Amino acid sequence: MTDYTKVYNGISKAIWGYFFLYFDFYINVGNGKISLIPSFVGFIMFFKAIDLLIDEERELSLLKPLGIILGIREVIEWLANCVGYSFGGKWQFVNLIIGLLNLYFHFQFITNLSSIATKHQQEGCVYDKKLLTYRTILTVLQTFFTVFTAFNFIPDEVLTYITLALGIVFVIVCIGMMAILNQLRKNLKTDEDFEETIITE
Repeated sequence: MTDYTKVYNGISKAIWGYFFLYFDFYINVGNGKISLIPSFVGFIMFFKAIDLLIDEERELSLLKPLGIILGIREVIEWLANCVGYSFGGKWQFVNLIIGLLNLYFHFQFITNLSSIATKHQQEGCVYDKKLLTYRTILTVLQTFFTVFTAFNFIPDEVLTYITLALGIVFVIVCIGMMAILNQLRKNLKTDEDFEETIITE
């Protein structure tokens, strides 16, 4: 598989990963609810993206163990929701740790995607800088979300509105980032472009 194809497919997997992570539809079954777009599939996509892009960014290999932990946690939560169990505020410390791990995973993953964009985007494109901007916004939002959901110092009725508001902003920002990744995918340097650069040099 050529570099161009691997990078293209890797970015495609990253886009699908964020789709499964931030978008969801449920169906109610008895006391539980089954997610039709389970988040753990997002981490499977991230794993595939890392495997395809690891030659471009060796640091991506460091995210694999962390991705396993987060993926397993998403599977457990998905199964719990299916039978009507909610972790809610019962596991504040665990939720805080998971929130911090999520924060680091996506901060580093998007940073690596930006670095890959720097190497492979067409001349004149600034997708790398745009990705860093979205990374910063998502980091701030995730930090607020982690703090608000991990501690019970805010009344539940208020927390519900805060969580809803943050969730809406999350989705909007995620759509923007996915759009940038899609533009990057469409405007990657082909193998012929690299060959022309080498000949010119």
